[in-house]
Amino acid sequence: MTGVPDATRIGTGISDLENAQHGGEKGDLLDAQSRDVRHSLAQQCLLPEWAACLFLMAVGLYLDNAMPFEQYIGNRLNDPIISYPHTPKDKQQVTAGQLWILALWVPLGAVISLQAVLPSSRRELNRAVLGLCSSFSLALTLVCLVKNHVGRLRPDFLARCVPVDGHCSRSGPDVIEGRKSFPSGHSCLSFAGLGYLALYMFVGIGQLQARRWQYSLWRVVLAGCPWCLALWVALSRLQDYWHHWEDILVGGLLGHVCAISMYKLRYHGEPLGTKVDESFCKSASKAVPL
Repeated sequence: MTGVPDATRIGTGISDLENAQHGGEKGDLLDAQSRDVRHSLAQQCLLPEWAACLFLMAVGLYLDNAMPFEQYIGNRLNDPIISYPHTPKDKQQVTAGQLWILALWVPLGAVISLQAVLPSSRRELNRAVLGLCSSFSLALTLVCLVKNHVGRLRPDFLARCVPVDGHCSRSGPDVIEGRKSFPSGHSCLSFAGLGYLALYMFVGIGQLQARRWQYSLWRVVLAGCPWCLALWVALSRLQDYWHHWEDILVGGLLGHVCAISMYKLRYHGEPLGTKVDESFCKSASKAVPL
């Protein structure tokens, strides 16, 4: 009879081993499911994209404070192109602080406000805001990168540096800033932010009783308001003698490229001017017969 307890103990040991194996498999399964859930949440919240956006913003801010290339001015002491009077920073029509408000915070507030009118979700809001911030960050990085490598002199550079014997008699932030004319940062950033908002509004307005708004002039007028504001910001740089017309033109084109490309990146499957939420438009057309 001594063999029976031994067999019982062996059977119990095998059963415990199987239970341990099943428990381990269940634990691994739960860990895998937990990792999948975390990965899914990160993807839904676009966390990797936000990290890339913040990285671009940091690079742009760093380049904005970097030293530009210093062009030789010995042969340009009487150049009328850079002999305009200097407009101090606090006398500009749009200061640097006001630019950030107009190009970033105003579009951000408008996008968030539009969510109360347009069909939306937290994920849609996240995607829209990410597109705006990405456009602004990319524009900031590109415009500062080009500025520092070109080092073009501003229209008021001679008034800033007051040259003596072919060299600037003054130094400091005003002279350094005078070597960052091309392209226009105000023009680029305003079109990157307000231009993105114009695209977002143009598509969003089409969601409201889509067939009625699809070919409405009011759709163009309303969506064009942010674009016109960006145009005013760009043209003010000519009146302040802070930029040449080529600077403003190239800066505006660069801002448009950033706005359109970042919009298409976030809404890559939806062409410009089409409806963002088909289900909403269908329900709206049923609720309000046209």
